Amino acid sequence: MRRSAEREEGSGSGSASASGRARAAPLPHARRCTLAASMARPLQSFWEQLKLLGWRVVSWLIGQRNILPQEADASSAPPAPVAERAARRGVQHAFKYQRLPRSRSRPVPPPPPRQPSPPPLVVKGQVVPKELEAMYMEYKRKSSLVGPTECFCHMCFFEMQRAPRGTVPKKEMLKHCSDKHEDIGMVCRIDDCQVRVSTGRELNLHRHFCH
Repeated sequence: MRRSAEREEGSGSGSASASGRARAAPLPHARRCTLAASMARPLQSFWEQLKLLGWRVVSWLIGQRNILPQEADASSAPPAPVAERAARRGVQHAFKYQRLPRSRSRPVPPPPPRQPSPPPLVVKGQVVPKELEAMYMEYKRKSSLVGPTECFCHMCFFEMQRAPRGTVPKKEMLKHCSDKHEDIGMVCRIDDCQVRVSTGRELNLHRHFCH
């Protein structure tokens, strides 16, 4: 009896060990590949979604960077009611500070009317320029400085000075003009004036300014 029991126990333990070995046996190759593929699919889809999200973030950043200045100003502008209130406030201040005191200054008198320029000097029907008139006034001034027995030579003053200080004795005026100026000219003979000139116009001017 004991031997049969031992045999039964031995057979029971052998069957248990055989079942444990059968459970611990490795999986076949095809099944392992199927399991790995089923685990890789979720990871691949997650990676693709992550890349898509990254591209979307990069494109959004680029779009924010390329916003036009007008759009940025429009987005940063205050809302319409705030802008209207600010504009009204500015208009009120402008009207308030534009009030200026009345001017008490006296009106500026008009400038005095210009005096008409004097008409040109005309001697014997001929107009005398201002420069020539000034020269004859100087000639008259120097002629008044000589003595009663001398003359201030007209040719020495207006053409070329040949006598010292331009004064010549009255008795020697004809010789002086003939020798020094090589022209006896025309004599004045008004109030015993012995001045000699080259032309008839000069004679008229000499008589007009000096006599």
